[in-house]
Amino acid sequence: MSPLAQSHGAQFTRILSLGAARGDLVVSNDDIAGPIDSSDEWIRQRTGIIERRRSSDAEQAIDLAIRASSEAIKKAGIAPGQIGAVIVATISNSVQTPSLAALLADRVGATPAAAYDISAACAGYTYGIAQADALIRSGTAEYVLVVGAEKLSDFAKPTDRSISFLLGDGAGAAIVGPSDTIGIGPTLWGSDGSKWDSVGMDRPLKEAFDDPEGGFPTLRQDGQVVFRWAVWEMAKVATEALEKSGVTAEELTAFVPHQANMRIIDEFAKQLGLPESVLIARDIATTGNTSAASIPLAMHRLLEEHPEASGGLALQIGFGAGLVYGAQVVTLPYIHGLALRLEPVHAHRQKRNIMAHTTEEVIAGLAELINEETGISADQVSMEKSFTEDLDIDSISMMTIVVNAEEKFDVKIPDDEVKNLTTVGEAVEFITKAQA
Repeated sequence: MSPLAQSHGAQFTRILSLGAARGDLVVSNDDIAGPIDSSDEWIRQRTGIIERRRSSDAEQAIDLAIRASSEAIKKAGIAPGQIGAVIVATISNSVQTPSLAALLADRVGATPAAAYDISAACAGYTYGIAQADALIRSGTAEYVLVVGAEKLSDFAKPTDRSISFLLGDGAGAAIVGPSDTIGIGPTLWGSDGSKWDSVGMDRPLKEAFDDPEGGFPTLRQDGQVVFRWAVWEMAKVATEALEKSGVTAEELTAFVPHQANMRIIDEFAKQLGLPESVLIARDIATTGNTSAASIPLAMHRLLEEHPEASGGLALQIGFGAGLVYGAQVVTLPYIHGLALRLEPVHAHRQKRNIMAHTTEEVIAGLAELINEETGISADQVSMEKSFTEDLDIDSISMMTIVVNAEEKFDVKIPDDEVKNLTTVGEAVEFITKAQA
């Protein structure tokens, strides 16, 4: 009898790209404060939310998922037919079955990819990333589409003071694929069913069917129990995830926790002892809590605002109803247009004991970087030239030049300093002094 064959895939994986979609309506605190006898000030103080994005009746979770997935597929530069599996983390599919993932696979052109939903609430996206990593390394799929998609407003009770004012609608998508280096660290995941009823639906579906006058099932939570568990227990999980990955907090470029509550995020950062250099995702302020969609949405926005973080290390952690949790350290994907030009950037680089460059060497080095990025000849780059008016360098190209200059001259150019470096001479002066 012939031996049974076993599949094998790529040794390493990484998140290649991200896509995002938020609800088409902007809902302010004032819009929802009345039914819960609250105020804009109270909601901001308790949650850090200024406004949240919700979907109109015409927009469903599948619509959000399609938009986010289409962006991620395009940015990854792959054909939809190359996707071997579609994994959707959601608790707000409009039907119990069939899966939202099967419909999404068809709508984005990924048929006949395997497709299934994950019901792990706010940890669902991290579960999906863990499974995508395993599927690719086992040879079961070459590329996997992982999506967190939620229309939580369908399950928000206007008079509920425990959770409804937190909820938003959106979808975040990631393409996970093979990599030459490790891009997804070990996953630390688990559950605590002893707190199963701390957050979830306020009544079973059968009860709602038997007693339709009792109302449609909506979300509710025991806020104090969830808050304490999230802050104290999840900080331990995050720390262990770092240890399993062989990474320290100082080596992180970003921290992307589930966007549950700004107070939880702030306390998290304090418990982990994150240095100020680590970027912290705070998408909840204008998006709200989007459950399984919150981590990819927050990471997508963080990279839009800080493209220089591309290629750095990020700790992501999701936690929610079940109670369930999942965490892993990942390499941040490159934003569209920078993938071929940026080397990985970390919050802290190891000093290389190189000699300081002279002013002439800095000018020549900058001219070389500008030429590589824009095609502008080196002899056009002089001290008095401005980057925008004289050299006509756009913001994305400028950020690429800044990142490459940091690597070339072994200096750190803070984001708030970049805007002050309007001429070549100012940049040369800053780099020369930073090397001293």
